[in-house]
Amino acid sequence: MKPMFKKMICIALVILTLLATACAKEEYKTDIDVDDIAEALMQKTPTESVWIDEDQDFIKEYVTVPEYIKESHIYYAQNTNDLDEFGVFEVEEGKANAVRSMLMQGYLQKLYTENLEWYNSYMPTETPKLRDAEVRVFGNCVAYAVLSPENRKAFFDECEKLLKK
Repeated sequence: MKPMFKKMICIALVILTLLATACAKEEYKTDIDVDDIAEALMQKTPTESVWIDEDQDFIKEYVTVPEYIKESHIYYAQNTNDLDEFGVFEVEEGKANAVRSMLMQGYLQKLYTENLEWYNSYMPTETPKLRDAEVRVFGNCVAYAVLSPENRKAFFDECEKLLKK
């Protein structure tokens, strides 16, 4: 192989690596105001009733809430026939995946399994919302949604819009 060809291959590999790294890493705001984000999400996320605003104490029945959660808002539908719920958490740098796991494998999974029989007998059409609940990380912000598929998609699209640099 000719030396010039080797150089061109090396340069091409470096460029491809840089492009792949740049494309793979989403940049999110680090100076977030969870109050403002939660308020905007509440306004943009439809539910059949009125939203009630809580903090992380709302989920303490199911999980131990870590101290590295700086601030949070959890909204749930006031109508007891509706499982609509979402939460937004600002966390310390590097702790977002731990909070994601706590929410997914702790809170949401326990909420679903411990109440499944009751939900299925009382409001079976709402159970899929909880079964299909989703948690996503946006930099130092973690959000979860217990919503219908179309409302969940709209919710996370709005999160992306609000949190992306």
